[in-house]
Amino acid sequence: MTWSYSLIGLLLASGFTLGLACNGPSGSTSEGSEASTDTTCSVGSAGCACTGGGSCDPGLLCAGSICVNPDQGTTSDVTTTGSGPTTNDVTTGGDECKPNGGGAVDPACPAEQPYCLAGVCVDCGALDCAAVSPSLPLCDPDTGLCAACLCDDAAPVCDPSDNSCSKCDAHSDCPDSACDLDTGACLPAAATLWVAGGTCNDDGEGSKASPLCSLDEAFVRAKSGAANKLALRVKAGAYAVAGSLHVPAGRVLALVSANDNGAAISISSPTAPTIVVEAQAKLLLDGVELAQSGGDGIGCAQATMWLDRLVVRDAAIHGVTSDDCTVTMRRSVLVANATAGIKVVGGALRLENSFISSNGNYEVPGGGVYLSAGASVDAVYTTLVDNRAAAGNPFSIACDADGGKETVEIRNSVAINNGGNTLCDGASVTTSAWTTAEALGGNIAIDFPSLGSYLIEDPALDGVYRAIPGTALDDLAMWQEGDPRIDFDGDARPSGDNSPDFAGADRASM
Repeated sequence: MTWSYSLIGLLLASGFTLGLACNGPSGSTSEGSEASTDTTCSVGSAGCACTGGGSCDPGLLCAGSICVNPDQGTTSDVTTTGSGPTTNDVTTGGDECKPNGGGAVDPACPAEQPYCLAGVCVDCGALDCAAVSPSLPLCDPDTGLCAACLCDDAAPVCDPSDNSCSKCDAHSDCPDSACDLDTGACLPAAATLWVAGGTCNDDGEGSKASPLCSLDEAFVRAKSGAANKLALRVKAGAYAVAGSLHVPAGRVLALVSANDNGAAISISSPTAPTIVVEAQAKLLLDGVELAQSGGDGIGCAQATMWLDRLVVRDAAIHGVTSDDCTVTMRRSVLVANATAGIKVVGGALRLENSFISSNGNYEVPGGGVYLSAGASVDAVYTTLVDNRAAAGNPFSIACDADGGKETVEIRNSVAINNGGNTLCDGASVTTSAWTTAEALGGNIAIDFPSLGSYLIEDPALDGVYRAIPGTALDDLAMWQEGDPRIDFDGDARPSGDNSPDFAGADRASM
């Protein structure tokens, strides 16, 4: 697949003189449809092969490796010997393709040869794209059009300023599949399965034109199919699943919205965990809401997960469980999950621009984030509010009393809960607000009764607490290189090391 910015409506002034790259042979041809060793068709003359340097006799132009008269609307029926051009290299335009065409796209020409040059339909291989249009200097052989870049899945993003290609960093960079956020490459479009309620067919091919109906069928095909990397592009809507959706071991699977606006995909699995990621697999998820899972919302073991714009609420156990996984969660909400927002056993968790609210209960350890077996969490621009756990356990981020040494780093964040036990002993807290007996360094202390002076709950989004302008949270955070450039809503954050910013997932509207 090539994601290039091709010029469909390239218009050139008539009679423009082109530097054409035609590589015709120096051998001779004969008139008619059969090759001959006769010398009746001289290289460089009308209807004959261009010279090796792409030249023709005076008054003629080299188009599709054949010399043509710009004042005529047709070409001679010419064949050359060896590897030279044949009549397949050009299309006779006649009166429909402008006799004086200077290389513009012409609707009379076929899609594979869209340009009209002196009455002849050609592709960009017959043009010097850089001379014709400096902003589209490259010939794209897949489309036959001049293009700004020649990009592929490995580096799919075109920068027209220097005609270079770079890696993807968002699923929108790969509109027919999804972005592997670890490698920066697009997943293969040919392997994409499309899912849409309404007009659909679970016995169909799963193409964009003929999508599947159910996520159950899509995941069955993901397991049974040959593709090791595939995307599921799912139309926004509500989907009930019969049991857990399994990401097969060793596979890369993306579950992302098929809607341009990224509207949410809502999945319910009231009798089982909703998504299970098997060993050595990778799940890339964006724009998904899991409500009332019969177990954990998502669980992984020895796998990798990128969880963007995820909402997990009212799960029977944990919102997310991670057993020796590498997990990145961004712009997400974990709210009202019974035991904990997320349980991390070994492995590593990165949190950005996320809300973890009202998870856990006062009967068991859990709370917002629960770590064990030497797990680590790195939370930046994260808001944890009103999470709960059994007495003696920290409520926002807790560490198990095991032989492993858990690591907690929290920066530019907010952690407020009832009581004074909020974070693991030894947690590194920087430029953050949290519930504590004493706040040292650049941090501030906020007790639970004072919550409403700093944050206000969003009535439309469960678990989301908006920053109130004019509080001590305004300039508490310090943005550093590598931090997210947007907040939970997509609003821009300041850039530049140590730029003051709002602490927590949300920047207040000023």
